[in-house]
Amino acid sequence: HSPEPEEEEEVEPASNHAPFDILEDEIPSFGALLAARPSVFENPRTFDTFDRKVDGLAATGEVGRRRGLGLWMLGRYDEAAEALAAFGDDDVACYTRGRALVSAGRSAEAVAIFQTLSNKYPEESRPLGDMLDAQLDAHLAGGDVESAIASTEQAVSDQSEAFRASAEGLHLLGRLAELSGDYTQAIEHFVASRGADPTHRRNLFRLAYLSERVGQEQLALDAYETLATMLPVDRAVMVNLGVLYEDLGQDQDAAACYDTIVRTDRTDRFARLYLKDAKAGMSMFYDEDLEKKEDRLNQILRIPIT
Repeated sequence: HSPEPEEEEEVEPASNHAPFDILEDEIPSFGALLAARPSVFENPRTFDTFDRKVDGLAATGEVGRRRGLGLWMLGRYDEAAEALAAFGDDDVACYTRGRALVSAGRSAEAVAIFQTLSNKYPEESRPLGDMLDAQLDAHLAGGDVESAIASTEQAVSDQSEAFRASAEGLHLLGRLAELSGDYTQAIEHFVASRGADPTHRRNLFRLAYLSERVGQEQLALDAYETLATMLPVDRAVMVNLGVLYEDLGQDQDAAACYDTIVRTDRTDRFARLYLKDAKAGMSMFYDEDLEKKEDRLNQILRIPIT
């Protein structure tokens, strides 16, 4: 089967269906896995039930394959990559393993997987885009930014016009522009990529992060809030969104972001500190008239005595 994800916006919300059964339900593509994933995180009970079921599965055969896919759904990426390594002849398992490796920060190991799938499905932009993106991350990890930019620029230019106009191609062009310091062009590419695929998480994150850096808070806020609706929500998204809310004076919304992280992981010390600061901001009182009067007084006091 094709590893190409289906468009998430065309899939009915998981809450309208029975809970996803990792043992019984069909998984014809990575897109089907992606569409079912939010149902696992609907509430603590569904998550715990799914988590226990996956842990109880055997590690071999079709059950072992489904166990590996389930581990990816749970966000246990290193375990998923290890569990799916034995299923190299299954395209869905291979693609999922590649995505798990990237999410675990092991992009260099994912390159060969995406390369194989790209050769097998040359008409699809996703495996090729994933390969070039992982390759770029691997080169950047080596510390040679100029070489990483040059090799990726050449690789993208070697592809078809259709690829460069796809969500994957535009995302890569955006990353290259960002690395080259052309932030305006980078944001334009990220926005265009979002138009081609509104569910592209990595692109949305780059768009949000860079927009915030250059002072386009509303664009950043829109992208982060979109990411916050995609279950499971990444911790980095909630932290960055919380910080942005604080910068915009929305301390209550910021506190809600940090509280979400703390409820998920009560050992997250930084999230607890952020939450404490946001709650403190909610209780602060600001008198604008008093501030103006103090400002005027300070101006008068700075007048030289002569």
